[in-house]
Order: sequence, then structure tokens, then C-alpha cells
Amino acid sequence: MVSVIVPSYNKAALTLRTIESLLRQTYQPLEIIVVDDGSTDDTLLRLKQFEGRVICIAKKNGGACSARNRGIEQAKGKYIALLDCDDLYLPDKIELSVRYLEANANAGFVHTAAYFIDGNDKIVGRYSHAQSKKRLTDPAAALVLGNFICNSTVLARADILRKAGLFNENIFVPADWQMWLKMAALGGAIGYIDLPLTMYRVEGNYTFNRLELAYQEEEVVIDEFFKTNAYGEILGRQARANMHLRFAQCYLLKNNLKMVWQGVFKTFQLIPWHLKAWVFVIALLLARPLLAAELHRRIIRYDSKP
Repeated sequence: MVSVIVPSYNKAALTLRTIESLLRQTYQPLEIIVVDDGSTDDTLLRLKQFEGRVICIAKKNGGACSARNRGIEQAKGKYIALLDCDDLYLPDKIELSVRYLEANANAGFVHTAAYFIDGNDKIVGRYSHAQSKKRLTDPAAALVLGNFICNSTVLARADILRKAGLFNENIFVPADWQMWLKMAALGGAIGYIDLPLTMYRVEGNYTFNRLELAYQEEEVVIDEFFKTNAYGEILGRQARANMHLRFAQCYLLKNNLKMVWQGVFKTFQLIPWHLKAWVFVIALLLARPLLAAELHRRIIRYDSKP
């Protein structure tokens, strides 16, 4: 059996669409667990229509991670999927993911490519990261350099997920990345299916709108990873340099040049020969509009303006 955990909060209409995508799955048996995190809209009332088909748990507001943890504690499946309440699965998403894990005993979890969708479920892009397609000799070391796993695409072995521990309820933005890192650090492979089986909603970019918080939380994730895993200084410097460069790129889109150059300076302090950072600086100085347009496409992914 597969347990699918859906944390919900004040998105009644989207939550219903998410559940309907699960009820259309070709794989059975399926345990659908919706954990409502103290919604103040009519989510709980509208969930009653699924009584008998969906397990609904209501709790006080504590954040998405606390809702996921509550669902993990409740789940009875051999495999556990984590699906946000505004994302959708294509009908064969779970079937193909289970088939992959059953054929690849060395993989602790599997993720897939994804379609980006807007608020009306219209496809506006596709996500398929080159890093996912590589045969990684050390998955955790590759993943700490930057998260290449699209949220809501993961199906994990329940025993691996529980061994990794629950989600960190003290962070939000990179909480999924931290969980993938903890599972990868257990030593198994990271599975990948290069098919867009999840529809990931990108209208409104939570991370981009809360850059300061995201920056602080990513530093926490990286620091905790290197405290609990025996990797050398070189990988640590590279991971932190990549983080500073990522946020420098984000701050460019906010026209905050002070933070852009601060991020670049921190990157070069850690790795003076960081090739991507040098390319970024040259483009920033010589072709800033073109650079900003490309970063907008990669980071924002969707422009809600008509």
C-alpha cells in the first residue's frame, strides 16, 4: 500500500483538485491522508464529501512540516508520497514510482520530472534537472550542492523516511531539501523517472517572496548537514559558495544590487575560481537585462501578468 500525505491550509478548492487527482490514480491500494493545519476557510467542510475514501486529520496551525509529520505518524503504507495541497499527480504517477522502487532495491526514494502549472492548471513549463539523470556515486554530496529534486514528486520507502527522521518544524522554505538530504545520507541511491508525472503549481514563488528567511534557513540546512555527516572542508566550501551565488541571482531580480554583490563576494571568499560566479559577474556587467530575463525564466518560472 502507498500512503499519500497532503498537508492543507486555506486552499479548499485546490485541495479538492489535488484529492481528485489521487482518486484517479491507476495504483491501488492507496491511503490518502489529508492533514488540515488549522484552516480558517471551508476546507474541512468540503472534505466531508470524500468521507470513506480519504482520511482527514484536523490539527491546530503549526506549519506544513508539522502537518507532514502528523501524516507520517499516521501512515500505514510500505511507501509514502508527499504531495502539497495545490499540486497534482498524473494518473500513473504512483504506479510508475512504485514500479521503479520495486525494480531498484538500492534506491531509498524516487522522484520524477514535473510540469509547471498556473492557478488554472495550465502547463507553463517543465522541470527536468540534468543532475537527476546522472549516475551519482555519492548522492548526498551531489544534493548538498543544490536541491535538484522538485517538491511533490517524491515517493519514499516508509522505513527509509522514518529512519531519516521527521521534518524539521523550525524551518519551512528548504524543509523538503533537508529531508531529501537526510534520506540520501543513509547511503541509498536516489531514483529518478524522467517523465513529468507531477503538476507543480508555480503561480507565486514562496521562496522568492521571502528571500531573507530562505537565505537563513538554507544556511541552517547546510550547517546541520556537515555537522552530522563526515564530509571534508572542500565540499562544505563549495556548498556554501553555491548557496551564496543562488541568492545573489535572486536578489538581482529584486534589483537589490547591494545583496547581489554581497553574495558574489561571499562566493569568491569561499572559492575564488568559482566558474559560474565569474560567468554571472561578467554577464551582470556586460548584459544585465539579458541576464535578468534568463534568471526570471529559471527562478520565477511563471509570470502571472496577462
